[in-house]
Amino acid sequence: MTQREESHGYRDPDTTIGMNVADPVDCLTNLPGLLGHYPDESLVLVIGDIDLEQPGPILVRTLDGDELGAVRHAAREMADEGHERADVYVISRTWDFIVDGAPSPLPLVADVISEAGLEVVHFAGVHRLRAGEAVVDIDGGELGAIGDPVRCWASQRLHDSGEAIAADAEALHDRFRPEPAAFRIGAGEALRRANADVREPRRVGRTTRTSAGAVASADGDAMAEVRSHHLEWLELVAAVDRGDVSADDALTAPQHLRTLARPLVSLLLRDMTMGVILGAAAPTARALWLGSARLFRGTARANALACYAIDRCVHGSPSIAKAALDAALETDPGHSLSQLLLAAMSSGRGEEALRSMLEGTEDIIGAVHPDGAGHFDDGGHLDFLGPDDDDAPPPGGFRGTGRA
Repeated sequence: MTQREESHGYRDPDTTIGMNVADPVDCLTNLPGLLGHYPDESLVLVIGDIDLEQPGPILVRTLDGDELGAVRHAAREMADEGHERADVYVISRTWDFIVDGAPSPLPLVADVISEAGLEVVHFAGVHRLRAGEAVVDIDGGELGAIGDPVRCWASQRLHDSGEAIAADAEALHDRFRPEPAAFRIGAGEALRRANADVREPRRVGRTTRTSAGAVASADGDAMAEVRSHHLEWLELVAAVDRGDVSADDALTAPQHLRTLARPLVSLLLRDMTMGVILGAAAPTARALWLGSARLFRGTARANALACYAIDRCVHGSPSIAKAALDAALETDPGHSLSQLLLAAMSSGRGEEALRSMLEGTEDIIGAVHPDGAGHFDDGGHLDFLGPDDDDAPPPGGFRGTGRA
């Protein structure tokens, strides 16, 4: 299957409110909110254990007449991972004709999935995912009508994370498209200057993930530069968060672009900037990462997209995170952080990977700033956010990282 999408957790750990993923109507109503866009002319597989009490990934593929081979490969892979069930949903304006016996390979999908060792409990379809559309099973039985995808549980959860359902997959990916070249001239110069600025600090973090131990043993002058660059980045984020500097100015003024670029060309600085993800300034940092991704090129763009993706996954939008990681890997196919995150999300280890990553970030910040600087307080001012702060989300308290 292509366009593989990880599911959100189907129940909020803090409440009993959620959705019934095992019910075709409820599942399809929530699907746009889970994916972050309205799928159209698509084949969807909902994977999990036999009762879908432990939902796995949601796999989505555009209908192109060549579905059987892709389904066979995906079903075998899911069975090898220990899943037991794959419900099949078709979203197509031709669904009625398929049910009535029109020539199509789609009715054979269930056989292909069964051959791989997975059980198909529901096989149904709908013309489009809009309120009131009838959900009809492969035998022609009407199962109910789609509810309002905009008002359902998954959509509300997406909205609470600062997102909205995109019109289609293309619209979702459009947010990550680079700005036209004329808008990126200043960014190129900022990137060149940033590369020169971090030449010494870059020696501290040559691997994908840096460590507090490497920081502690690093050259003092290099660490002084790291501290200075990190605090300058934090001060810019704080200024935008307070409204002292507009986001447009931050993404156009040469000195601000240079400040934003440095963490995108230094692994150590990049990892340290992730410390804002669990704080009050996270929405501002997210907007600046997204803007940077549209302005900068190459690995700098991929790093901005990866930081954006981590924020989205932590705050309950794994489908948006995956779209950002896909864009990062289109830009830099060898981008190791994006590869790591995508593999972790696809295997259901996204929460584990993010917990490790952000815990490591806090350790690094503590090593670089032994005086306790390097964090924001609730007023948007630089301060230390200690592990005992009641308002700080615990590193393990992540939502929507791929599994219920």
